[in-house]
Amino acid sequence: MNWVIRTCQQIVRERSHKTFWAPAGTTEGTPSPEQLMQTAREDVLDKLLRIIDGAQCVMKDIEHERAKRKR
Repeated sequence: MNWVIRTCQQIVRERSHKTFWAPAGTTEGTPSPEQLMQTAREDVLDKLLRIIDGAQCVMKDIEHERAKRKR
């Protein structure tokens, strides 16, 4: 769980531009709502999904090992 939280914090740091949320590589003014939605879908949510999938895989491995030891 800490891994997921740290990743969320990292995403916020990477995506903050001065005082507002911005897509990566944005150097101009405030991005359009379409740019924000696109970035959220393709970058932020995909990254979070990969991290959560990794955490679930680790948890399954731990549960599997515990089950083997109980036998």
